[in-house]
Amino acid sequence: KTRAQLSGVSTFVILGMSAVGGSMVPRFIMTETMQKFGLLTFNGWALDGYLKVFWREEPLWRLWPQVLVLAASAVVFMVIARSLARRWEQV
Repeated sequence: KTRAQLSGVSTFVILGMSAVGGSMVPRFIMTETMQKFGLLTFNGWALDGYLKVFWREEPLWRLWPQVLVLAASAVVFMVIARSLARRWEQV
């Protein structure tokens, strides 16, 4: 209900997504179940793309799945954010 509560919740969510997505521990070390959960995070998709290019030295055109998921997520969340902003503007 307050900004302080939102700040605490958002910190928890971001740290959780970072941990599961592979920012703190590489996903290939995690169990297979945790690796699948990592694909529910932005970090997981972004880090997969970085690993493809910088570690495995794959060509850029092989990034299309990661770019597609991240771009689609950005569009969906921007639409949600805009609809919530419109609701707040009307109040």
